Amino acid sequence: MKAWIEVSRSAITHNIKQLKKLSGKNTKFMAVVKANAYGHGLIETARTAIQAGAEWLGVAHGFEGIALRKAGIKSPILTFFEPEEDEITELIRSNIAVTIYTEKSLYTASKIAKNLNSLLRCHIKINTGMNRLGVPVSKALDFIVRAASMPGIKIEGIYSHLATSEKAEDEFAKMQLRRFLEIRKKLERYQDIYFHIANTGGIINYPESSFDMVRAGIGIYGYFPSSETKRMVVLKPALSLKCKIVCVNEVMPGEGVSYGLTWRAKSLSRVAVCPVGYADGIFRTLSGKLKVAINGKLVSSVGIICMDQLLIDVTGLNIKVGDIAEIIGPKNNAEEIAVEVGTISYEVLSRLGNRIPRVYSD
Repeated sequence: MKAWIEVSRSAITHNIKQLKKLSGKNTKFMAVVKANAYGHGLIETARTAIQAGAEWLGVAHGFEGIALRKAGIKSPILTFFEPEEDEITELIRSNIAVTIYTEKSLYTASKIAKNLNSLLRCHIKINTGMNRLGVPVSKALDFIVRAASMPGIKIEGIYSHLATSEKAEDEFAKMQLRRFLEIRKKLERYQDIYFHIANTGGIINYPESSFDMVRAGIGIYGYFPSSETKRMVVLKPALSLKCKIVCVNEVMPGEGVSYGLTWRAKSLSRVAVCPVGYADGIFRTLSGKLKVAINGKLVSSVGIICMDQLLIDVTGLNIKVGDIAEIIGPKNNAEEIAVEVGTISYEVLSRLGNRIPRVYSD
């Protein structure tokens, strides 16, 4: 392999156990493994999460849930988008729970499940203020009561999503929690329903939001939602991106490298080639800014980052073809890279491409 992503199972396990302690022993734990487990690899990360104590798995799309089932994973799975009509049958047969929040999806799902003489497990999503997906909070109670009476529909959960949970003592987050709690109190007559709203930020900053289940995403991969989130636990980044140097060139003073020759050597320089680029998820805007660890040193990228390659200045270092460079790792983690780009660690991780093989270690 010229490039690979190393994923530490022990780090994921550590992070889940830390977050489970905060959420409470009677609260179910959902590991969110959507988007190829934030770049860590869907199947193996899901297996690791289950072994670490996660009772549920969360995905965005139905096809992600189906992939988990085909891999032999039997744990409860919830999809966060409403199902397409043509996938409802397979989701029912695969025993995958789906999110419902519109009349159209509710009636379509009920009809298909009834025709199959089966039940569709669903979680009703409520819009408590994020204004993204969900039944408007003013209509939620009627919608839930109606859904509970429909043939083929089994309401397994009711949930919402916190928009500002990365901030402690945030008034908007508190307002969302109040709205959600009001709905919950009005539905006390319904037994065996999971109420859940806490994401990683909620678990850490709002312990009262844990309810019956929590949904942890970025935290299980070793990162906090933002710099504003309380450091209540120690999290360990689970992913490193490594590659082998494939070429080392001597560049004469005044000569340039890569497209546009935007970087020119001021003196005799040595430039090494890393076989990863923006097609693998490395931001092109990091050209000339990315720091790469090699032989214990941090060196700078030079020139424009290409589709499949990036260049680093190794002048003065005894670097040769085959030496290992670390693009993302302890010396330059996803959070630090995100700051340089002006984004968040979620994007840095989840954009890492599938053509880079994942290698798992204990």
